[in-house]
Amino acid sequence: MNGSYYDRTIGNYFDPDDFVFSDEKENYLLYIGRIIKRKGILTAGLVANETGIPLKIVGQGGLVLPNGSLTATTNPDFEMPKGNWEYLGFADIAKRKQLLAKAQATFVATEYLEMFGGTHVESMLSGTPPITTNFAVFEETIPDILNGVVGYRCSTLDDFCDAAVRSKDVNHKFIRKYSEKFLMENIRYEFERWWEDLHQVYLSTLGTGIKGWHHIRTEVPEWRKKFYENLYKV
Repeated sequence: MNGSYYDRTIGNYFDPDDFVFSDEKENYLLYIGRIIKRKGILTAGLVANETGIPLKIVGQGGLVLPNGSLTATTNPDFEMPKGNWEYLGFADIAKRKQLLAKAQATFVATEYLEMFGGTHVESMLSGTPPITTNFAVFEETIPDILNGVVGYRCSTLDDFCDAAVRSKDVNHKFIRKYSEKFLMENIRYEFERWWEDLHQVYLSTLGTGIKGWHHIRTEVPEWRKKFYENLYKV
């Protein structure tokens, strides 16, 4: 299979008003997402038990059973025993803001191949390091050079536990600064770049001798300036 030069991958974009930065963290780990096994909730529970750091669980579709264990309300495929965790139910924007801002770290230990996993960027925008798996999108959003700096990519339970313990010592301001490339005001330039390229192809079909893919710009467009500003801003 071959790709196309016009294929693009543009990440999710986020409204800065939906998040609040804090470098004053509290002693808890956070799982925020759908209450399903494939989102890695059992891993979060194991880490909380092993490290002794309390885990707050937030998300739709959870049910605490009479025996104190947690399961899913729809198609339950797991039962997490009673342990060092607390299920807080659904969180609206205001509640999510505070939970993300004050958490020591956020679990996004997705078992399936996560296409983006917006929660881990929401965590970084709050100054909180995400703890993720070591495959799919996370290899791009938490690159090797910043693994352990803006977040943690993990493979084994030992990795996850080590990340949870180390997460209290990160530079929260750096995490926030790095993640700002995903704000709406920055991602919009990636869309502008794509649309301008496609428009140039359209112009080339009008039979006026205008080039499409072979077109060379004589001036540096704003989106190209912004791309390099965002690339080197941290």
